Amino acid sequence: MNKIKFGFLSLVVALGLVSCNGNDYEYTPAQEAGQYNFGFVGEKNLVLAMTDTEVQVTLNRVDDTEEQTIPLKVISAPDFVTVPETVTFAQGQKQAVVTLTLGEEMTPCTTYQIQLVIDEKYTQPYDAEKAQPAVYDFTIYKEDYELVANGTFESSVAWKGSWGVSVEYSEYLNLYRIPDLIADGTNYYFHFDQDGETQEFWFTDASGSHKTAFESGYVHPSYGMMITTINESYPMGYDEDPSDGNYFYWVWKVSVSAGSFGENYQYLTVEWLKKPWEENTEEE
Repeated sequence: MNKIKFGFLSLVVALGLVSCNGNDYEYTPAQEAGQYNFGFVGEKNLVLAMTDTEVQVTLNRVDDTEEQTIPLKVISAPDFVTVPETVTFAQGQKQAVVTLTLGEEMTPCTTYQIQLVIDEKYTQPYDAEKAQPAVYDFTIYKEDYELVANGTFESSVAWKGSWGVSVEYSEYLNLYRIPDLIADGTNYYFHFDQDGETQEFWFTDASGSHKTAFESGYVHPSYGMMITTINESYPMGYDEDPSDGNYFYWVWKVSVSAGSFGENYQYLTVEWLKKPWEENTEEE
């Protein structure tokens, strides 16, 4: 009797399966991730002029056989940044540029971060060899630095010798900058003003805050980052000498984690293209 019941139930289940298979269901496959290969290209830190109201972002694709429009998503951005919702590639075009609009609320000399992303279905996230950057994480920064002098830096501690440098000035910050003084990518900043015989001269960070210790940007192979520390107990300032030229002078100590390389005067001789402090005095 149990065998008969089991056989009857098996038959019912089998008929049910046949019945289900007989229904006309339409199946639409999901979009395959990685069917297209789009990505971002460009710098990670964008420096803009004070008057700039736009910033351009470049996207790249591999297959340019047809026109395509893809959505552009924002992970994070300041409120004053307007990002288009889509970007269109024309047929035969492997790169497209999208323009971000910047509002008046953007404060100069302030770093802002923006993160954009391309939806996964337009990228190849699971193929490390073919994948392009699908997330664009970058910063924007407005400044008004301009070249005001060419010069020569002379060091007698650690990096003994002399080499050419440039000096830039920001009217907005009333601040001077020496790009790449010791190492590429590391800038030194200082405040300077002169009214007759009265001078103001001190080193600062990028925002203009008074500071005395700085990472030089140079990494010693055995001891790590080399630090320069301004010793303000010694005379420091600017001098214009008919025989020695125009030069800034100060004392700094160069040190690493293991100790000091010594302390001595440093000299920055300059040939002015213009003297900002004189122009500021005339404006007043």
